[in-house]
Amino acid sequence: MDGYEDYGNYGDTDRSPYGSDQSIRLTSREDLRRQADARDDTAYAGSDMRRERSHDGGTHDPHARHRSSERGRTRPARRRRGIPVPAAVVAVVLCAGLAALVTFFVMRPQVADAQKQARDASNQVTQLTVENKQLQEQLTLAQQQADAAKTSASQSGSSSSANSSTAPQTDNSSQTQSSGAGQGVESPWIKDGKFSTGDATLDNEVKEFCDGKVNTSMALEDAALEVYKGVAWADYVERAEAQHPSGADWRLRFARQFYENNCSGNCYEFAPFLAYCLRYLGYSDAIAEGCLIEQQSGNWGDHGIVFVTNTDGRKCLCDTARGTNGWMLDADSYNLTIQDFENA
Repeated sequence: MDGYEDYGNYGDTDRSPYGSDQSIRLTSREDLRRQADARDDTAYAGSDMRRERSHDGGTHDPHARHRSSERGRTRPARRRRGIPVPAAVVAVVLCAGLAALVTFFVMRPQVADAQKQARDASNQVTQLTVENKQLQEQLTLAQQQADAAKTSASQSGSSSSANSSTAPQTDNSSQTQSSGAGQGVESPWIKDGKFSTGDATLDNEVKEFCDGKVNTSMALEDAALEVYKGVAWADYVERAEAQHPSGADWRLRFARQFYENNCSGNCYEFAPFLAYCLRYLGYSDAIAEGCLIEQQSGNWGDHGIVFVTNTDGRKCLCDTARGTNGWMLDADSYNLTIQDFENA
């Protein structure tokens, strides 16, 4: 038959020579060409996909089209994949970071307030401790004055029974002993005119030092500042006997050491002498304390400073180690702890 493949003379309904019941459909050469072209197109598309993979690092295979034609199907391109990160993990990390930021910005003011309250409480405790020690020292001084008055009265009674020739000498002796017991010295800055540390020698030393620096024509604040400068600018000298203050009378002893060593010493000698000078000028609650003070480096160090109430009612401290910058600082300028040298 012209233009047809001859598969035998079986007809459309005859049984196939291969034993199948399906009918044989006669196919023209044109149909066969179209089927071959379709298979080629499919194989060519598969070779293009393999060629793209070869550009990514694979090896170009020039026979891929023929093998694809023989197989009649193509292998799908393999996609590159990175390390898989579950979406749940990402969400948890983001939520945790967001929660941390919110907590930081919300809690930061509360933490700052808590720290401020803690500092205020610490300052109040420090102030109460200072006031308590001031009261104890005033009570001790009053007791010393009362004992001195009793001694003087007793000696006066003894002298009245003596003869007239010895009476003046007995009175002079009584006055000398009274002065030695700490009756004080005259101060033009104090309302009642009397100043006493409880130690007659120190009374005279304080008076001599202050009167050499100021006079009554000056305002009280100016006079106090001049006396402070006189102490703060004194020679700083470390001595073995001034390293570890102890005992109820450590302020008296260390103040005398300062003056009797040509106005020199360390902070534990500067502070009590300055405190007595301020009392001489009328700052009645001035008191020296040994403290542990937090330094700018974060370390803690021993130091002697003076606590005093300024003329405007402010609770202040004076630190001779800072020169003129240490005059009448706010009481909360330092983070400090007062040491109990009296019972050391």
